[in-house]
Amino acid sequence: MSALSDVAKAKARLIASAKRNGYLVENWGNKEIRALNDKYGAFNPDVAAFELWCYDFDLRQLEEA
Repeated sequence: MSALSDVAKAKARLIASAKRNGYLVENWGNKEIRALNDKYGAFNPDVAAFELWCYDFDLRQLEEA
């Protein structure tokens, strides 16, 4: 499995969680980021892009997702 497919799965899980709960917590996505960093290394560009996506995600983006 590639980093890109794992990132896509993590994004889907996080979006589903945000839709279900209706809110984001401060450390939203950190568990997934740590797991991907452990699996692919801290300098993987796909994981780094996912980390930025998690930090910048806003509930208003749920209509787009």
